Parts: sequence; structure tokens; C-alpha cells
Amino acid sequence: MLVVMVLVSLLATLLLQGIGFFTGKYQVVQRVRSDLSLAGLQQHWFVSSVRGLTPYGVEARRFVGNPRSFQGITLAPLQAEPGMPVTARWTIDAEDASTLLYTENGGRPWTVLSANGDRLVFDYADSAFRWFDRWPVEAAETEWTPTYIRLRSVDDGPVWLARVQANPEPLLTEETLR
Repeated sequence: MLVVMVLVSLLATLLLQGIGFFTGKYQVVQRVRSDLSLAGLQQHWFVSSVRGLTPYGVEARRFVGNPRSFQGITLAPLQAEPGMPVTARWTIDAEDASTLLYTENGGRPWTVLSANGDRLVFDYADSAFRWFDRWPVEAAETEWTPTYIRLRSVDDGPVWLARVQANPEPLLTEETLR
């Protein structure tokens, strides 16, 4: 009887240790899954709003970008009704160069990404896949929007890459307004 009780207690100890190990690993997997889900959502927001950028020939609403921010008209806003033309602005925070902010129509900014100390910058590519730190550029003066917009870490390289699905011709120009 004593031998049976010792064996049962050993098996119970092993079983409890196994359950503890399993629950610890399960929590780690759930935490990683949650982090990846959030990262995927943040990237999706960026890509969808960039994909919806629409060229405007009106100088006041034309797409403009620099290493710290870009602004243009998107048909895929994050807050407003989809399909409505909205002025979207993606900005890298001036105080914390690792924080990415999103604003619609000059409203309150959302913090979309915090890159844990990595300095972020934007780059813009034309249809010939030449990368620039600003937009518009003289080398691609006939293009109203860049073909690609890249958010990258200065130290580690690309973070996100999005293709602009814009028509080659602007929807509205200064001439059509006259």
C-alpha cells in the first residue's frame, strides 16, 4: 500500500509539473499571438489608407511627403466612411521619432505605432522604383502620387511597405475648377 501511494504521489507531482509547464507556454503563445495581431492590424491600417490615396491636381490638396510625414486624399480612411475623400496625414512624432501618428481632416491624432526607440522615416518611390526622401520630386514631375511609400527604421531597415493604387490622372485639376 505504501509503494502504491509513493507511485501515485510521484505521478501526481509529474502531472502537476506538466500542467504548470503547459499553462506557462500557453500564456507565452497567447501573448505573442496578441502582439502579432496588433502589429498586423497596425500595418493593415497603414497599407489600406495608402492604397486608397487618390491624386488631386489641385495644389492645395496635392499629395506631399517628406521624411517625417506625408499627407494626401484617401478613399480608405480609418475613421470616416469608406469611399469618402478624406485628407489623411501620417506623421512621425517630432519629440519621439519612434512613434507613428495618423490624423484625418486635421482632427485628433491616433498613435498607431511605437517602434521601441527605432528612429522612423518615410521614403517614396516613383513608377521607375527610384526612392526619394520627398514628394513631389522633379525626377517624377508627371506623377501625382508616389507608386510606393515605405516606412523604415533608420537603423534596421524597412518596417512597412505600401503600394499606392492611384489612377495616373488626377480626379480634379485646377483647369476643371475653372
